[in-house]
Amino acid sequence: KALAAKAKGNDRIKQKDFEGAINHYTEAIRLDNSQVQTDDREFHHRIDDWLFAFNYYLSHLSSLTIIHRCHHHQAAFFTNRALALSKLGRYAEAIRDCDQALQVDDKLDKPYYFKAEYQLRLNNAGESYLYIETLFRGFGFRVVVVDI
Repeated sequence: KALAAKAKGNDRIKQKDFEGAINHYTEAIRLDNSQVQTDDREFHHRIDDWLFAFNYYLSHLSSLTIIHRCHHHQAAFFTNRALALSKLGRYAEAIRDCDQALQVDDKLDKPYYFKAEYQLRLNNAGESYLYIETLFRGFGFRVVVVDI
């Protein structure tokens, strides 16, 4: 159901109906949250206990993979909604959605890129630079600032 809502949001983006896209991505986030919470409550209550998580992983590999996929989709829902928000000039809200996506998976590159772009649009060049730097470092580049 959540992926179907995301697909509808993607269609709305293509049609430049950004409010409609936001609504569908919001619905996807809502549905995804309820699905993740009911998939395996014990695992989610004890996720901070890494030993338990590792043992759980060994004994329930397919279940953990499903949960990981849910988290990946959830990050995409937030990132896609951020894009739709930005198309309406709602950059502060878009940045918050990028932050939500990064809370789900901080290894993603798109939320950092979007945050850099949106900070520039809000005339926050320093903040924008920090996100670009994070993005480049994630790809293994060394970032050096040179004053000219």
